[in-house]
Amino acid sequence: MNSPGFLLIIVAFGFLYFVIVRPQKKRQLQARQMLSELVVDAEVVTAGGIYGRVTELHDEYVVV
Repeated sequence: MNSPGFLLIIVAFGFLYFVIVRPQKKRQLQARQMLSELVVDAEVVTAGGIYGRVTELHDEYVVV
């Protein structure tokens, strides 16, 4: 099990974790935090670039 190929695979998985998985989890945490801080009458910008104001908050969706 001490072959260079095995070590290369371990290093590759570590690299992918720090480059792809870790930043994505950080973005998901930020998005969850932002959604939990939303209040009615807050000004927002959608992912499509549309500006709006929150009129209703529900468990699974927000009305803008």
